[in-house]
Amino acid sequence: MKILLAELDSILREKNPENYKKLQDPLPEKEVSERMKALGVEDQAFKDLFLWKNGVDISGGIDATDELFVFGVLFSMEGVAEYAEFDPGSPFIPLIGDVTGDMLLFNNSRDGDRGKLHIYSVSLLSIDEPYTYFDSINTMAETTIRAYKEGALSIDRRDGRLAVDTDRHRKIAAKMNPGSAFWKLK
Repeated sequence: MKILLAELDSILREKNPENYKKLQDPLPEKEVSERMKALGVEDQAFKDLFLWKNGVDISGGIDATDELFVFGVLFSMEGVAEYAEFDPGSPFIPLIGDVTGDMLLFNNSRDGDRGKLHIYSVSLLSIDEPYTYFDSINTMAETTIRAYKEGALSIDRRDGRLAVDTDRHRKIAAKMNPGSAFWKLK
């Protein structure tokens, strides 16, 4: 995972430098471990993600141009904990989000979807449970790297927002995340 995160770091620095600069330095390993314990998370990729960077400070809100990934920015560990407090019994832990309230949620359940990232979207509120979107944190990183490299994700130079070529991104993500239900929807 550390090699994968080094590649993600490089691609974000190159392709999305303004938002990359908003990522905070990682927390010390002991603090990451303590916060994960408080959240009830035991997942090495989750830990590695926050040992790479401590996400973006969202205490002042998120702007429409604050997008590193599809669905926004990686929340800081503090932000993750704050969002998790809203629904303390839920196995879904907010990890990435945007200005519209759409989020990618880390599945911390004990079932077969543990470790997958699920989509929560205001436009999909009619569903009972969030759909799986990425098979893991690893495939989220791999999908993001490939999407930037192949032009499915880029920065619109006119307004600074993340531009998503939806068809290209869907093809990349579906291929790289065969275990996620979202990509099977018509």
